Amino acid sequence: MKKSVRGIVIKDKNILLIKRIKKERTYYVIPGGGLEENETLEEGVIREVKEELGITVSVGNLIGTDDFQNTRHYFFDCTYQSGILGTGTGPEYTDPNYEGEGQYIPIAIPLAKLEEIELIPSVIKNLIIDKYLNEKHSK
Repeated sequence: MKKSVRGIVIKDKNILLIKRIKKERTYYVIPGGGLEENETLEEGVIREVKEELGITVSVGNLIGTDDFQNTRHYFFDCTYQSGILGTGTGPEYTDPNYEGEGQYIPIAIPLAKLEEIELIPSVIKNLIIDKYLNEKHSK
């Protein structure tokens, strides 16, 4: 089974996500992606969040996992360190092979609005709501 890492970043009572627009469907995902060779889970999260959002984070606890399409996705609590949202330079933004994959838009969504959006996977959405919204967590 392949491994994927994803970083849950809360900044100023917003969750930093990737808005995906594909043909007739719009949904949101936690930033992240596949591990590179010899990369730890934590190193992968730092790299992927930097590529997709343009920010630097520190990696905290593992919040949960989800198995989907022969991949185990690891979701980590991350803390914003520096950088400007939307300055990522990952292949989603630079590789022509991604042109048919729709749009990738870095976005900050208020935690209070999280229940109103389609965040995939829903099991992680529910964990985030329980941990960050119901505990009135703010960074």
